[in-house]
Amino acid sequence: MKLSKNILLSFFLIGAIILKSTYAFALDKVILKSGKVIKGDIIGADDKEALIQSPDKKVIFTVLYKDIKEVNFPKPQLMLLADNNYFLGSYEKAYKEYLEVMGKYGPLSWGAQAYLKAANCLIELGQVEKAVRMQEEFIKKYPSAGNISDFKLNLANLFFKDGKQDKAIKIYEELASSGGDAQPGEINFKLGEIYFGEGSFEKSLISYLRVIVLYHQVKWAREAKFKSGLCYEKLGDDLRALKTYREFIKEFPQGEFSAESKEKINSLKKRRKGNAEKDKQG
Repeated sequence: MKLSKNILLSFFLIGAIILKSTYAFALDKVILKSGKVIKGDIIGADDKEALIQSPDKKVIFTVLYKDIKEVNFPKPQLMLLADNNYFLGSYEKAYKEYLEVMGKYGPLSWGAQAYLKAANCLIELGQVEKAVRMQEEFIKKYPSAGNISDFKLNLANLFFKDGKQDKAIKIYEELASSGGDAQPGEINFKLGEIYFGEGSFEKSLISYLRVIVLYHQVKWAREAKFKSGLCYEKLGDDLRALKTYREFIKEFPQGEFSAESKEKINSLKKRRKGNAEKDKQG
């Protein structure tokens, strides 16, 4: 059943009312490396520290990011509103709301997520360069942020779409070697795409094979399997290319790249037959 945006908005508003009553009693919590726990309401943050007001509003704690071990912040209502506006396509409103969340939380928790989502709003609004600058600024200012890998992957994907392959490949390779939290299947697939476009078919093949072998359950694996066959062809290894396409058909008899794989099998068989006849004549 497909729900209209108005119905979904109604569900959202009901949820927001419930959450508002819940969050009235929920507190932001910061656990320091020293073991000390600070509870209260975060009221501001800048590049180096956050301010947390005690529940009785009598004390304001200044907490340096470098001293923080863990944070636990309930999702702010403004973040919920921003997410909803983004879903409804109201990107300008969502962008402004994400900026407010960023102003309160800085690089912590929801603030970091708001940075990423604000950048996505700019992309939807066609302001790609501004989105790039915003993410580059975050990476430079907060290199140790919890979701920094997501920012780097998002930035690399922007460069990839914009045809700035040199910049994209630098970030993808850094993420691939770091073993961080970013999506390794996607990263290796994109590396395979860039290397293939550059004519570096051995590197491309290695990247595609990583996706197939190590991350075979991700959505990129199907296309990586087909394109590994293309790499073998480009490298002049028709036998392995043929084997790859046959494996593809066995694993994916229907759907994307199945018809292309069958065509490739027929084409390679004809080419191998023609080559064999030439060898006989020679």
